[in-house]
Amino acid sequence: MARRDPLRTVLRLRRIREQQAEADVAEHRQKVEEARANLAERRARIEAERSVELVAMAAARMRALQLSGLRSVELVEQARDEVRRAVDELDASTRRWSEASAGRKTAERLSERRRTDAAAVAMRASHKSLDELVSLLRAHRQRAEQDEDVE
Repeated sequence: MARRDPLRTVLRLRRIREQQAEADVAEHRQKVEEARANLAERRARIEAERSVELVAMAAARMRALQLSGLRSVELVEQARDEVRRAVDELDASTRRWSEASAGRKTAERLSERRRTDAAAVAMRASHKSLDELVSLLRAHRQRAEQDEDVE
């Protein structure tokens, strides 16, 4: 059974977290756009209601119009709050995505460093083995020469 590289697992998990954070950023951007569109729609509705002519209105109608104006202002404030919340959520998700991306990059650099170190260790080991092999070959030749001289 092959041994799993724990760093590769960490790297894979960090890539997944980065992708999830990136998806959250896209979702929050969509929410910000929807909240801004909702705010613009409410403002347009208020402007359309304001165009009512104020010619000879009854007091009750004036009061109803005033209350609807107050309610419209409340709705606009509510929409502004929704935009602020959506922007704050977008900022938070962007920070989380940035942190996830930095974590992934760190894991990739560490993985690359481990590969480089492992290659260097393997190279040193191969050089040492080659040196030992050459030494053994020389020793074998010297013995062979000594055996020939003795005979």
